[in-house]
Amino acid sequence: MATRARGLRLPEELEREIERERKLRGAGSFSEVVIGLIREAVRMRRVPGIVFMDGTGGRRRAVLAGTGLEVWEIVATHKSLDEDYERLKASYEWLSEPQLRAALVYYELYPDEIDARLEEEVYWTPERLYEEYPFTRPGGREAPRFRVLRFLLDEDLPPRAAEIGRGLGLDASSVHELGRRGLTDREQLLFAAREELVFVTRDRKDYVELTLDFYREGIGHPGVLIVGRGLPNDRPERIAHALNRWEESQNDSPGSFGPYVVGFLS
Repeated sequence: MATRARGLRLPEELEREIERERKLRGAGSFSEVVIGLIREAVRMRRVPGIVFMDGTGGRRRAVLAGTGLEVWEIVATHKSLDEDYERLKASYEWLSEPQLRAALVYYELYPDEIDARLEEEVYWTPERLYEEYPFTRPGGREAPRFRVLRFLLDEDLPPRAAEIGRGLGLDASSVHELGRRGLTDREQLLFAAREELVFVTRDRKDYVELTLDFYREGIGHPGVLIVGRGLPNDRPERIAHALNRWEESQNDSPGSFGPYVVGFLS
């Protein structure tokens, strides 16, 4: 990206704040931190309702204010529904129209950023993941199995799916029901690990990478299930029934799912 030198006088107080940010992030020059802060400020001003949070790998991510949902997730759902706005609204009943429209406007203004993230999402196919990291394969190694499979559905999935799942006999809860919306992905997975919950999400890239981080750090968790786009949010009963079938398949293959395993629900 082309750059141009500009003279800028900073009040001492602001300079101290920027330096504090640089030290907290632990990387980047003073100029790089300033550019990042200005870029975020401009984008938040252009698209009210968008804020930035820290993501996996130290990446800053554009999210809907008051939630943990990233812009790319809304855009991915919109695309998977052939850009049917009514179905998009039904897919995120807990979001307001201004929130949904903020995500779509952000994409119109900054398509390269979001398209790059969408490309990253499809990188981790089951075949590639299991080839590069065999320990994530269900049944790929001898591993202690948690006695009872209990599920926690991520913020990107409808809470109704957990409710329907319980009606089918599943031990399922939702981030929404537990009042854990708006937290980082790492916070969500740490909670799932502590409570021995299989974490169910649509966010493939971030939770695969977090699972690899947890493996390196020795933080065990009961596994992650990635929900495919073929199970749309506006049909929560399909998600619940797919999860129920998946649990039944695990009962037929005890020991196939355990710490650091990543499964794919379709």
